[in-house]
Amino acid sequence: MALTVNSKKKETVEIVKYNLDMALVKKLDETYKDFVLVPGNKDSEAMLMAGLRDYRKLRLKTVDTHKVLKSPFLEKCDFLDTKKREYLALIAPGENSLKAIRQAEDDRLAAIEKKRISEIKDLIKDIQAMGNNAYRHTVPELEKMKTHLETMEWEVPVFEEFLSDAQAAAYNAVISIKEAIETRIKLDKEKAERKAENERLEKIRKEQEAAQVKIDEANRKAVETQAKLEEQLYKIQEEKDKLAADKQAESDRKEREEFERQAKIKAGQEAKEKVEREKKAEQERIEAAEAEKKRQASLMPDKDKILGFCDILDQVIPPRCKDEKCNVILNTAMKGIYDITGKIRTEIEDL
Repeated sequence: MALTVNSKKKETVEIVKYNLDMALVKKLDETYKDFVLVPGNKDSEAMLMAGLRDYRKLRLKTVDTHKVLKSPFLEKCDFLDTKKREYLALIAPGENSLKAIRQAEDDRLAAIEKKRISEIKDLIKDIQAMGNNAYRHTVPELEKMKTHLETMEWEVPVFEEFLSDAQAAAYNAVISIKEAIETRIKLDKEKAERKAENERLEKIRKEQEAAQVKIDEANRKAVETQAKLEEQLYKIQEEKDKLAADKQAESDRKEREEFERQAKIKAGQEAKEKVEREKKAEQERIEAAEAEKKRQASLMPDKDKILGFCDILDQVIPPRCKDEKCNVILNTAMKGIYDITGKIRTEIEDL
């Protein structure tokens, strides 16, 4: 098949053959379309990697061929680009399918690795917890834990690359347990001493309680005897109080009668004195009014003189000047005169 390209020089260019071996693509698709990875099976993993290599080799060959064949025709057509996209589109499903299988396997292995590391770290945390929580245990329990850690067999398959971390955790835990043992022995000794002291004090307390019971019984009898004596004295005092109350009641009656008599006499005197005070106050008020009337009459000539003077001042007419500032001065002066006459009239009224 040939492709004719017309140019200004009417050149004829033969088509470049760019054929993909479809049989090879179909063969690869047929080989791997039902592929399922068997986890941990070396042959299965090898088949997966072989398939990826075959697809990759075919893809790279297609891209490289495209680059070589396209270079002389970059400015003439996009035929080769279209073919490349078509061929890559045919290759992509099979390759992507195997990539997805490989990614799933990678994820599965990563999850297994993550779980393995997590389990090892949990074992190390358990060792660390022995040291961190040592203070909660008794001495026998601590001794058992220390022996367990000191005689522990450090197998590589158990801790693998974290073996040194596990051994360090065990070393630190043993130190903490030893310190806890020393502290617990000291605390247990102090607890035993406190218990002995408490028992001694409890014995003394019981002896004191027994003695107190005897004392309380003696006090009870004394109280009963005292109560009987006080009852007899109370009856005697009750008779005395009754006689004294009767005597006091008679005395109170006489005092009340005398108080009422004196109150009547005092009330009559106070009423008489009130009338006399009111008469005297009225007389003083009349005399004061007459005196004020006479005083106001004597002031009238002077008041008239002063009020006449105020009238003269109020009637003063200031001259008018050509200069406005002078007129302002005169107006200010007149305002002061009016204020003074107003004040004089107010004070005259208050005399």
